[in-house]
Amino acid sequence: MKTPATIFLGAILLFAAAPAFAVEGKLTPQQIEKLLKRFPDADLNKDGNLTLDEFREFRRKMRTGGTKASSRPSTASTKAPSANASAASLVDIDITSDKPVPVNPRVYGIICEEMFVKDLVDEPEYISALTELKFKTFVYPGGSASYYHHPKGTGGFNIRPEEVRKSKHGDESRFMKEGSGPDHFEQYMKFVKASGGEAVFTANILNGTVAELDEFLSRLQAERIPIASVVLGVEMHLGQAQALGLNGYLERIKPYIPMLQTNYPHVPIVAHSTPVGRVGDRAQASFHEWNQALAKLPGIGGFSQYGWPEFGAEVRRLMPGAADQTPGERWRQYDEFTRTFPDRQLAAYQRDWGGDKKMYMLQWGTHLDRNTPVQGLHMANFYFFLAQYNTAHNDYFAVATSAPILAVNASKGARRGGVIYKDKIALLASYFYTKPFRHLFAGGKKLLAASVKGQKENLAGQTVKALAAAGPDGRKYLYLINSGPAVAVGTLAIDGQTLPADQRLQVESVFGESTYGSVGGASAPAKTFTGKRELRKLMLEPWSLTVLIIPMPGKDFD
Repeated sequence: MKTPATIFLGAILLFAAAPAFAVEGKLTPQQIEKLLKRFPDADLNKDGNLTLDEFREFRRKMRTGGTKASSRPSTASTKAPSANASAASLVDIDITSDKPVPVNPRVYGIICEEMFVKDLVDEPEYISALTELKFKTFVYPGGSASYYHHPKGTGGFNIRPEEVRKSKHGDESRFMKEGSGPDHFEQYMKFVKASGGEAVFTANILNGTVAELDEFLSRLQAERIPIASVVLGVEMHLGQAQALGLNGYLERIKPYIPMLQTNYPHVPIVAHSTPVGRVGDRAQASFHEWNQALAKLPGIGGFSQYGWPEFGAEVRRLMPGAADQTPGERWRQYDEFTRTFPDRQLAAYQRDWGGDKKMYMLQWGTHLDRNTPVQGLHMANFYFFLAQYNTAHNDYFAVATSAPILAVNASKGARRGGVIYKDKIALLASYFYTKPFRHLFAGGKKLLAASVKGQKENLAGQTVKALAAAGPDGRKYLYLINSGPAVAVGTLAIDGQTLPADQRLQVESVFGESTYGSVGGASAPAKTFTGKRELRKLMLEPWSLTVLIIPMPGKDFD
């Protein structure tokens, strides 16, 4: 696909970027060697040596357009990056592959409820864009809809009006409006197959039956769609389901377990968990009692956590002041949340469920900062966390599915800005910051160790983060998050071997403006670049996610 966003990033003018050390008075021999490799035209008198005065004069000429640096022509039609490049510093990156760990691809998924409720699945253009992401797991039907869906009926989720009327929304429920038209489950199976994905199916524990669940799952098997797990209800401690209580929930789910064990013996059975981690100290004693009772129930192999992990229970208190915060302040809150997630949330679940039960995180993302680079980086950062935590903790997250809205139908008056995919579907920042991860979570990848050196850290912590993986074909994938000013890639070493400066890499990058309007409001469309670049021409734009695809040694891309 080629969209207007794919031609925004231009020829990367690294020769216009002044490394921090070049303005501080001296150049070490190592710095001179590095600069000469990257900027051969900076040696103005061609004597093989580079002085600080030469480099400053070269930089001055580049800023005024008086000199052209030797470089290969761009492989994509693009525009030049912002002037922030003139203040860039260099970072060096090391990758080691001596301890590769398999990546769990099932943490790359999406919850499907919103795309049905907003009629996006009725648009072939949306389905085309969705399948390009190559998600591995798809939750059906989602959250509240899981109380009411049936395999047969009038269409949509096959909602029964008498059941929805018992909900707090009654006849005004948004699900009631989906009572006709295409069958959503048929639509679901088509795009899951087209994506090469797997089903995460949520049973209708409140109003459904064991036979209905069996019918749904047999249809998935008939279409040869792998079933990653069956979830026995979501948010069963809330809303209409709350009336069941723990004992009522246990009685409802017990008949499902033997059917699943007999007919689908390899499918994990997942019970609903109360949000003891998300609410922290405010967790009621009954929440812990619920989890601990279910952890002891034979046949239960894991637990689901359904909720938006953005600032834990503090999110609503943060909302009123969000508009007064800078993007940097917002990002630091997201980054702190991700860094402290294991201690602040996971420990509480592990105390209740024990160490042998896996977590199925069925909804993660953020309510705030929609369609902004801050939201995009938060999503990328959390994907980093999921991959890294899993490799160190035996795939504790068995499944994880994100929830932010990826696109809107511009033809129906959607207000949020975006990039038109073909005709009327506008892709949002969340879409573009998600798409590069289709490489990481494709089958057979193994996570490698990666480190970043050379940048100046500030109170906000590390601004450039790295994640590396290897594919079965020998290619390596380097993901880089830059939450600070523009940064040039200095050297890239793999197992102690520094790649040559003219090494060509496949590059995918998404970035955005460092400022935006109101929180949750429209913002400038995300900018993207896809193409080949030599290592010496690589620039990490502010608020960017970049993936570098590195060919096997001695090989190049076709």
